[in-house]
Amino acid sequence: MLSEFVVAAPSIPATWLPGTPYSFTVSFDPSTGGLKDATVNLTYVTTGSALSFAFAVQGTGQDPLGVSIVTSTLPGALTDSPYAPTQLGATGGSGSYTWSMFGGTLPQGLTLDAQGNLSGIIDIAAQTGPYTFTVRVSDAAGGTDEKQLTIDVATNPVSLMGASASGGGGCQAGENTGAALLIMLVLLTCGALLRRRMA
Repeated sequence: MLSEFVVAAPSIPATWLPGTPYSFTVSFDPSTGGLKDATVNLTYVTTGSALSFAFAVQGTGQDPLGVSIVTSTLPGALTDSPYAPTQLGATGGSGSYTWSMFGGTLPQGLTLDAQGNLSGIIDIAAQTGPYTFTVRVSDAAGGTDEKQLTIDVATNPVSLMGASASGGGGCQAGENTGAALLIMLVLLTCGALLRRRMA
């Protein structure tokens, strides 16, 4: 996106001695709002060999009428539970919007689609606590806006109760049931023997 930046430099001298400083300027001239970045590449020749180096430049264009994210807070989430479908909002710009992740990580099991919908089922093994990430929205003209958002993930209490109920208690119930069946079988056998003797 070097077209958003303007490199200005006086004519390069025919001979450039080592250690001699040389200055040039890089100006930011965005045509649309949003975060813009580019790479400036410089190539020079020394002792018959071409050498080059590069550096990154970045700027944020401000457009009062450009696209802007209006969502500022998000609902919390529970592990092992569906996340209430949430539509991210934006205003301004032109044409339709396209959403994407720009930085950070969503809770495991959650996704962001191109229409700005956050949805999914939070994984039962997802780490609890705040998840901070950055989303980007782009409009049809190439304008962009980015915003940092946070989702707090807590442990689902229903999952904890289910895990507790399925622990050692399940095995104990099985053992008690087996013992009761054995006692019933013994009683039935004794009853049958008594009936035969009486007969």
